[in-house]
Amino acid sequence: VPSERRSLLVAHVRHQVGRVLGISDSHSIGLEQGFFDLGMDSLMAVEFRGCLQKSLGISVSSNVIFNYPKIEAIVTYLIQNHLESYFQKIDEIKVDEIKHINNLAEQLENMSQEKIVELLAEELDFKN
Repeated sequence: VPSERRSLLVAHVRHQVGRVLGISDSHSIGLEQGFFDLGMDSLMAVEFRGCLQKSLGISVSSNVIFNYPKIEAIVTYLIQNHLESYFQKIDEIKVDEIKHINNLAEQLENMSQEKIVELLAEELDFKN
């Protein structure tokens, strides 16, 4: 669900900002509070960028923190420029998994109980 993903990303970015700035209660950081108003300097911005890159597995340009210096802004940037295609792939995988599970369920409905037991035994390597 996109809103849940966004909420998780907001919490993650807040946590990373809190770590860099030494703020133990990262939930207190407002979505529209500027990082530099909170005390972030250019060295901290570089550290924050590194934290985002490492934790999210993406490459972020060096000016992103300066161009999107608020939680809300950087989360929107990250989703639109780095994570949207990733989320789309996850959704496609989920659809494929659901189709596969439905197909298996349909096959199981048409099998005898003996055949199901036989297949499970083969799968679990308990075959005689």
